[in-house]
Amino acid sequence: MKKIKMIFPSGEYAVATLLFDDEPELAQDLWDRLETPQKGLCRVTLSTGDSYGILFRPLSEVPKAAGTLRAPIGNKRLFYTELTEGNLLWSRSRLYVCYGPCTEPGLVGSKVAQIDPEYMKLFKRECEEVRNHTFYYHEQALVGLERAGEGD
Repeated sequence: MKKIKMIFPSGEYAVATLLFDDEPELAQDLWDRLETPQKGLCRVTLSTGDSYGILFRPLSEVPKAAGTLRAPIGNKRLFYTELTEGNLLWSRSRLYVCYGPCTEPGLVGSKVAQIDPEYMKLFKRECEEVRNHTFYYHEQALVGLERAGEGD
């Protein structure tokens, strides 16, 4: 079972399990991208509810297929309203993070990872703090993403 680690601005982290059974290609693509640890800029919006996107540095090569808001990719594409806390979605260009109810009516993409239950309380608290960076502190939040080690 391959796992990834989200590292929040506070230094706290949450571990998620990649869902190879549901989304083998996208899960492998995210795993490959994390061959080197990544840091991404969080983009929090007002309209989607308890979620945000993490934008990483551009790839050196354009992916063959990358999801967009108009045309998400994956085997089992979900609507925003179908997301549940701890869902992580990968579009080959950004990671979409859900930490609570979402309200948009459109498609968003396919779930490739799920935050492990023992990290859920911390995950939700830290995601709310990411939101606070945008709305209250007027600062951009950077979140790290890397492969999780054996002890995580």
